[in-house]
This record gives sequence, structure tokens and C-alpha cells, in this order.
Amino acid sequence: MENYKGRGGVPIPSLFRKMLFAFYFGDSNIFFSTNVNTKSKLLFHRNIIDRIKTLTPYLALDKDPYLVIADGKLYWIQDAYTLSERYPASKMSAEKFAGFGNDDNQHFNYIRNSVKIIINAYDGSVDYYLFDPEDPIIQGYNRAYPGVFKSMDSMPPPLKKHLRYPRDLFYSQLKVYAKYHQREPELFYQQAETWQFAKTDEKEIKPYFLTTEFENCTEERKFVLITPMTPIG
Repeated sequence: MENYKGRGGVPIPSLFRKMLFAFYFGDSNIFFSTNVNTKSKLLFHRNIIDRIKTLTPYLALDKDPYLVIADGKLYWIQDAYTLSERYPASKMSAEKFAGFGNDDNQHFNYIRNSVKIIINAYDGSVDYYLFDPEDPIIQGYNRAYPGVFKSMDSMPPPLKKHLRYPRDLFYSQLKVYAKYHQREPELFYQQAETWQFAKTDEKEIKPYFLTTEFENCTEERKFVLITPMTPIG
């Protein structure tokens, strides 16, 4: 059995702290177990969503974090968004977006995938990278909390290769594109070619990832995000 060697964790140097942790977690084993000693560390908020919401409750999170391997280590990649419902001359979204620390759902008419979050699956260290530094909302957060967000240039190249287009953002964009792909004014006025998400067994098919080949593509296979859509009616 290998001992934990990560940077994260709160040390337990005394019986008093053991007692505090046992009381906090409601687990007497923390106090009485001989396996918990002065060399032990206690890790809080191991669930990655809970961890991120505790650190940055002002960011909305994609519902599909994914695990990757880079340089022989495991990392979670979590897409994060900035939202607003006050963008001028813009229609409000039909659906609310969940993902904030207080678990409230928010209508929005502005959304940007401004941050990529990397969580070390071993020691829980969290790094925030500015994926869209032109976003004025994330610029404000960056000024309010200096040192939290890093430049994308500082992200290790092995991790950059694993970045992908976020599914929740793609879904929100397609709901708008289903109507606004119509370029002819007459068709748009009549809504003659409005699309909808395809259905199977009366259930809407949400965006999904697929490894496939494309004709005349130089690469053999590509990992793509797709959604089938059909005309309304």
C-alpha cells in the first residue's frame, strides 16, 4: 500500500484536531483509528464539482467533465461558463442553466466558455485557465481575484491536446441556430425551414461525441461532437 504523497490535504498533528475532524464529519473512527496519525492528511471536497463550486461559485459548469491521461497522470477537465441575462438586444434563452454554487438555475442571453479547469485526480489541485480572455465578465473576475486564472499559454501541451468543445454550449447554440440558419428573409419570416432536435422513442437526441472518418480528410479518424436535426413537422 502506497502512502499519499500529494500536496493537498490538511495535516492532523494532534489529538485535538483528530477530535475536531471526527466531530465535523460525524465519524468516530477518525478519532479512534490507529491508522490516523500525525503523518495523516485529510482531504476535503473530493467531488470535483463540489470542489470547484466551493472555490469559484460564480462560474457555471458544464454537466460533462471528463477524465484524461497526460504524462502518466490522471486529470479531470471541466468546462466553465460566464453567463448574463443583461446583454442588450438579445433574446433570453428558452431554458435555464444550472451549475452555480447555490444550485439556482439562471436564464441567460449571453454565454461564453471562458475558462478551462484542470483538476489533478490524485491530489485535487485545481488550475483555472483563461480560454476566452476577451470575455468582459471573466476580465472582471480576473481583476477581482488576481492570481486565480492563468493564461492558456501556461497550460501543459499534453493537456491542451485533450481539450474539446463543450456539449452544453453546443446544445444552447444549436437551439438558436435551428431558427437562424435560414438566410432568406421570406423563409425566416414564414419559419418555413426551422429545425428541431431529432427524436427517437419520443425522446430528444442530445449532442454526443463520436469517433468517425470523413471523406477527403487527411486524418484517418476524428473525435467529433454531433447532433441530428430535422425540419419541424
